[in-house]
Amino acid sequence: PMQDILLAIFGGFPLGATYALIALGMVLIYRTTGTFNLAHGQFMAIAAFVLADWQKRHAGNFFLGLVVALAVAAAIAALFYKLVLARTVGQPHWIAFVATLVIGVDLDSVMSIVFSQPP
Repeated sequence: PMQDILLAIFGGFPLGATYALIALGMVLIYRTTGTFNLAHGQFMAIAAFVLADWQKRHAGNFFLGLVVALAVAAAIAALFYKLVLARTVGQPHWIAFVATLVIGVDLDSVMSIVFSQPP
């Protein structure tokens, strides 16, 4: 009983902190761009997949892999902003909303192709 309570507390705290960081990221993006980014989770997932792949291929420095993963996700996000979202300024809000939905689906597809392992 006491062990379950401690497990719930120490297991729930990191999960709650992760949810808080995700929410802060979504609020930051919405407040700066005025767009509700539906691909927020996919940008986090691409960084996680790149980091996992880095760790699998280069069993070494975790922090170097973390920097590489964040750089890859940031580069993809910046490219998406420059090529797509910047063009939606002054357009109806639903255009940027749909664009983030499309990039989310595209990132899901690319991640499943690139990071899937053959059976």
